[in-house]
Amino acid sequence: MTRIRTILIITALCGGSLAAGACNRTPEEAHTDAVQTQKEATHDININNQQAQKTIDNAQQEAAKTATTATQKADEAVVGADKKIAEAQQDARHDNAAVQANANEKIREDNADVVADKAEVRVWGQKKIDGLNNKIDGARVKAQKASPKAQASFETGIMQVQAKRDELTTELAAIDNQGATKATAFKTRLDTEVARLETRIDKLETSL
Repeated sequence: MTRIRTILIITALCGGSLAAGACNRTPEEAHTDAVQTQKEATHDININNQQAQKTIDNAQQEAAKTATTATQKADEAVVGADKKIAEAQQDARHDNAAVQANANEKIREDNADVVADKAEVRVWGQKKIDGLNNKIDGARVKAQKASPKAQASFETGIMQVQAKRDELTTELAAIDNQGATKATAFKTRLDTEVARLETRIDKLETSL
């Protein structure tokens, strides 16, 4: 079939003046020429395909190389970032530990001062309470010589003084459970309350 097709092509070509030379060939020669032409075309096609494949292979190799390089650089960047992060975290832990150590030392010093202040308030407060108790006892002695009516009025008033004194004594006993600010405030209030109770006792004695 291929040979017949070739002959028909050549015959058709012979109909034109430009192919007059080709019509001088025999069908066998024309077939041989056609086969040779196809062979050369196939050869050229193979070369073109080989060159194209070579170009494709080179491009793929370059792409793979670029990807590998990019991956390596990415990995190096990740490692570098991880190293910086670890160093930053270590520095932060070191700095935080130093800050906390200094804070703990200051807190211990402050606590020691607070304890000392509370102890001072406790001693000072107890002296104020003791002085108030002595004044109450002295007033009671004087009341023994007063009339029954005066004694009754005195007793009512002195019991109110004692009730307030008991409240102050209870607060003083709990001074260790108070903060430094509250302890200082209590000291001021205790001084004021004791002075007020002493004035009340003086008035009760005057009424005897």
